[in-house]
Amino acid sequence: MFWSLLLALGALDSPAIATQDISQQLQQLSRDNNFTIVGIHKLGATPARQVSGTVKEQIKLLLENYNHILVGDGSGGIERLIILGAKQPLPDQPTTQEPGDDAEQETVLNTTRENFHHLVDAVLVGVNGSETPTRMTVDTGASFVVLSESLGQRLGFKMEELETQEVKTANGPASARISELPTLRLGNLAVGDVEVAFIPEEQLGGSALLGMSALGRFQITLDDKQNRLTLRPKN
Repeated sequence: MFWSLLLALGALDSPAIATQDISQQLQQLSRDNNFTIVGIHKLGATPARQVSGTVKEQIKLLLENYNHILVGDGSGGIERLIILGAKQPLPDQPTTQEPGDDAEQETVLNTTRENFHHLVDAVLVGVNGSETPTRMTVDTGASFVVLSESLGQRLGFKMEELETQEVKTANGPASARISELPTLRLGNLAVGDVEVAFIPEEQLGGSALLGMSALGRFQITLDDKQNRLTLRPKN
């Protein structure tokens, strides 16, 4: 899991593969780049691997099988890495579908109308494993999935540990907390590691927005007459 708003740091040499496991690689990165790590004991003895790129790219590769959160220092750097634990497959749920898995497969969702807006029913899976059914407004103009801070707290996110980013909303500028949602389910489709912005309830106006951090992974068709949203994997 990861989010893209943390500014890329300069590319660094990859940590030496002479280390025995990824815990040691991450500890070396933290020493070299002056950030702390919380929950490193949750990694176990995962073998070391060769990685390269910026600091965030190396962390993403090393922790591709672990849920984690990066906390920024406010100046484009990393203050803290929080390791939440190994990613677990959802029982009795379809495997997360990434674009290109099956070019012929498509998901068709019925929408509910509110004036000119289309709403769909989704299930949000939090970092604490909770599953929260949520009605979301389809918003192709929103860069992120946008949820209220109170809903984020129910999903297990700690707002004070997330980096702040200024975003624009229909009610004006808002200070958003940025992270990633482990899974968002739309019908029988499960979309993993979805970038999400949490903003105060009063600035969101009681809505949850299904934005392009989820929709952008697919070719989308919104049928205004039939009230249907169709998602097709990108080729």
